[in-house]
Amino acid sequence: MAAGSAGGEPWCGQCPTASQNAPRCPRTPHRPAPPASRRPGPEGPVPPQSGRLKGRVVRPVPVPDPRPLAAWVEGFLLAKRAAGCAPGTLTDYAAGLRHVRRWLLAQGRGEADPRELGRGDLVRFLAELADVPAPGKGRPLAPKTRRNVWVALKSFYRWLEGETGHPSPMAGVPAPRGEERPVRPLTQGEVQALLVACDRMAPARTARRRPFQMARATAVRDKAILLVLLDTGLRAAELCALTVGDVDLASGEVRVRRGKGGRGRLVYLGAAARRAVWRSLLERGRPTGEAPLFCGRFCGRDPGTARGSGTPGRDGRFSLTPDALLRLLKRLGERAGVADVHPHRLRHTFATEFLRNGGDVLTLQRLLGHRSLAMVQRYAEIVAADLQRVHAKASPADAWRL
Repeated sequence: MAAGSAGGEPWCGQCPTASQNAPRCPRTPHRPAPPASRRPGPEGPVPPQSGRLKGRVVRPVPVPDPRPLAAWVEGFLLAKRAAGCAPGTLTDYAAGLRHVRRWLLAQGRGEADPRELGRGDLVRFLAELADVPAPGKGRPLAPKTRRNVWVALKSFYRWLEGETGHPSPMAGVPAPRGEERPVRPLTQGEVQALLVACDRMAPARTARRRPFQMARATAVRDKAILLVLLDTGLRAAELCALTVGDVDLASGEVRVRRGKGGRGRLVYLGAAARRAVWRSLLERGRPTGEAPLFCGRFCGRDPGTARGSGTPGRDGRFSLTPDALLRLLKRLGERAGVADVHPHRLRHTFATEFLRNGGDVLTLQRLLGHRSLAMVQRYAEIVAADLQRVHAKASPADAWRL
């Protein structure tokens, strides 16, 4: 109840003035507590505040507590996970911010608070990022990767501004220019060669016998994967996330529960793709419900040995992962003699052939899951070039030499 004053004489800590609480104060003689400005703190008396304080609430000026980047990144990723960001988006954010931490370590500022970085620091970091080699590849980071780092920084500092009130230094920092890769759809002959490559392994050559080829155990599944990608234009992650219950083989309707940006949509399978999926499921004993539509190579084994396995379904099988899908298509392309085979190239093939066969850009936008028509405009330009070539060959005025 009592505390020592600056002069060593005790006072009452319960009542501010003698006139108010002296009759109820147990201390005799009564000594009122001094003003808060003269009470001793842990380092002695606090100097009085300037100005009139009566009737006012004095709020302390917030001083940012310095915390290293890693602590802020952890909170940022937790907030984004709670907000429902896709796992792929979280992975991109984490990878982009790891580049920032490596750069700070190289600068001798590994424990720096991200609020200490200014616009000039971030511009310099993004400029030097162009010379950073890609992990395990020995070549500089791709323009798309550098843009992903910029997006991660933009989102991180927007979150940090909401948490601390610190203005974002990313305002006005230009985004790295991405490389516009030409759209190169597969031809009909290349797709047929990929389907043939599903049946047999690469030729085996030994010293004492002629080269031979063995049948592939996953031929039925791999053909179904190729035809579904070709017929729907799904992204790699969207295909791998499909379950058996998402596909209606009677109508060909496929429900994409969580596409890019968390948006769902409906796509459709033709007769050939439905037949291939039915054969693949029949080979597995007709699984139903939440079982993955396409399993990894080791889906029937112990999860600890299932390399490249994804999320287990209720039947205990593990879904194919996007990385495993990329490796599968790359190996099929090597056996078929088709260069640069990957899931997105099959997506380009679907979009281009859809327009060539009479589809419209608005429907294509919905099937691909794009937000704007600008994303599908490049496919329309390819088809327009096709029409121009066809007209050049079939022009009546030119054919009649008029």
